[in-house]
Amino acid sequence: MPLLKSHALAVVHPDLLTAGGMLETKKIGDLAEDYGVQMNLHMAESPIACMAAVHVAAATRNFMALELHSVDVPWWGDIVKPALSYKGGFIKVPNKPGLGIDELNEKLVEKHICKDFPKAWAPTDEWDKEWANDRRWS
Repeated sequence: MPLLKSHALAVVHPDLLTAGGMLETKKIGDLAEDYGVQMNLHMAESPIACMAAVHVAAATRNFMALELHSVDVPWWGDIVKPALSYKGGFIKVPNKPGLGIDELNEKLVEKHICKDFPKAWAPTDEWDKEWANDRRWS
């Protein structure tokens, strides 16, 4: 029996890439369901992360909505092959192994995402000695 007694809708809104990945996000959704809470997914990343979120959404019973920020960027879905398609507010869950992505469209990534870098996929040795502040939240 859900612990919520009001008519207000409670929602948990994890981000797949900062919540610990696909399995941890699924666990968050399952725990939320135990308490009568719906799950939305925050998604403002690449089409690769989007497809991971689509799979988590499809596997989570209390899933309600997947946030998608790049629908107005005409080339965004084409970063992966086959291209990510979002029609009528829906993304079809692929039925093949993995995330349903065959390859990365490297030319498009270089053109739109890596245009300010000297060379896409170049080594980043300058960051090997850089100290970072690891944290459990974003």
